[in-house]
Amino acid sequence: MFDNSNAGVSVTIQAHRGTCDAVGIEQPAGITFRELLGRVRDTVIGAAAHQELPFEHLVRALQPARSARRMALFQVNFRVQNLGAARPAFAGLDAEPVDIDNGTSKFDLACEMEIDGGALGGYVEYSADLFDEATAARIAADFKTMLGAVAANPDAELTDLYTA
Repeated sequence: MFDNSNAGVSVTIQAHRGTCDAVGIEQPAGITFRELLGRVRDTVIGAAAHQELPFEHLVRALQPARSARRMALFQVNFRVQNLGAARPAFAGLDAEPVDIDNGTSKFDLACEMEIDGGALGGYVEYSADLFDEATAARIAADFKTMLGAVAANPDAELTDLYTA
């Protein structure tokens, strides 16, 4: 379904407190998960070096096909939240994160992973115009299966992971 899709990753750079909102990561065929992870890392680090570039300038330079029904650069978003990171401190107040579900998805498909201590959790957000609940649940289950396969063999080719 997503063989030649681009995925966007939101990256918060702690040193600058900035965000690089759109980093396209292509999924080339015939490479291992470890190789793909290295390419993703290099792309994200390279993009973070240009995080000050306004998003509108990037869109103007790339000139993607525009549609009111789709995001301009990518339709799949992947985020990782480190819940163990420093939380905001307010004098005399306790603060904790609150999950808010506004009932919509900004992307065709989004996955958010949460790291809390040693535990990894997450959820999938999807466009109800494109996916039904059963399909989204199957995508999440397949992702979980793939994570297990990656943990067992990070040097497996991506195509082998899809059939694990």
